[in-house]
Amino acid sequence: MADGGENFKIYWSTGAGGRKIRWNTPGDFKRCVDHVEKYALKEGFSAEGFCARLHKRMTGVWPGDKANVGRKN
Repeated sequence: MADGGENFKIYWSTGAGGRKIRWNTPGDFKRCVDHVEKYALKEGFSAEGFCARLHKRMTGVWPGDKANVGRKN
């Protein structure tokens, strides 16, 4: 992420990456981790942590929260 993490966040939230993830639909967190993981390994950050924070930003709830879309209670 030599050009800065903010562009990366924008891509995976509201850009083309965000459209691939389809935020606020069942499975969005897993799709995020699956897509981001190869970049995370290369750059040395946690895909799960990045996607959890982005999930909260995009949906208003943390992954695993009872209010999460698609969560089985």
